[in-house]
Amino acid sequence: NVKPAIGAVRLDELKPAHFRRMERYVMEEQGKSSGTAGSAWRTLHKALEDAVLEGVIERNPAVKGTAPRVALKERAALTPEQAADLIAAETDDTWRLMWMLAFMTGMRQGERLGLTEDELRRDGDRLIILVEWQAQHLTKREVEGLPKGVECTPLGNGMYRTRPKTEKGRRAIPLPEALADQLLAHIERHGVNKDGLVFHDDEGIP
Repeated sequence: NVKPAIGAVRLDELKPAHFRRMERYVMEEQGKSSGTAGSAWRTLHKALEDAVLEGVIERNPAVKGTAPRVALKERAALTPEQAADLIAAETDDTWRLMWMLAFMTGMRQGERLGLTEDELRRDGDRLIILVEWQAQHLTKREVEGLPKGVECTPLGNGMYRTRPKTEKGRRAIPLPEALADQLLAHIERHGVNKDGLVFHDDEGIP
């Protein structure tokens, strides 16, 4: 699981984005669980610890914050209290906002990852999200097998922006004022990448 995802990257060049790439490879391309992704991370973490001891690298880039988070099934029946506890416990501002969007709007993971600034619209004084795109991991074969005319834009690291599969997926979602304020503040702090994506890493990858 480690080698196909990030095997070409030098040990001294590993960054948090590479661990997220490995997590996506295991869970989305391989269809494995978050537990399997965590096992791959722990294997890599141990190997990097050994590399530090051997003097190959100065520090272990697989710090605690790069470990895969436990996946929550989109249909998991969390109570509002459980959802609130999860959000409150999240220490990363971006992930906290992602969880808030998930629980407060029902947006799927691909819709959140594919969210662009252009999808944010004003309806009077209220901010809405007009869901028009989703981001998903596709193999080369899957991309080549898409029907002619299907919009598919490469985003990097095997991620592509596509339209929702059904017209029902294209919908308008009004945002509570507090959530809208946090989303706009996030864009103010981090900006959008060259594709207009709201959620991206330091290299512009979703």
